[in-house]
Amino acid sequence: MKWTSWVAVCLSAVVLVSLIAGCEEENLSDVRKHRLIAVENKELKAEMEKLDKKITKLEDDLAQCRTDRDKWEETATKTIQENVRGILGHAMEKNVQLREENVKLKAEIEQLKQRDELQP
Repeated sequence: MKWTSWVAVCLSAVVLVSLIAGCEEENLSDVRKHRLIAVENKELKAEMEKLDKKITKLEDDLAQCRTDRDKWEETATKTIQENVRGILGHAMEKNVQLREENVKLKAEIEQLKQRDELQP
């Protein structure tokens, strides 16, 4: 082989090796990117699972709060009704007492009028 042919073959080999090496770097780069994406996906899935658990817990807490609220409302309503009944009962009793006293006083007034009429 002539020297120029030999140089041409060597240059072609160098170019071919550098092209292959460049493709391998791109392939390695793609592999790295895919690995990074896979790792990030795993992290995101783990975070989603944590958030799903947190959401479930919050929903359970909300349901419990609603149950507690309903119980408190029921208790408050009963307490208010009992207090109103107690107050009304007391007011009604007082009303009866005042009516009885009113009847007695009217009778006394009538007796006093009759006595005044009898006295000259």
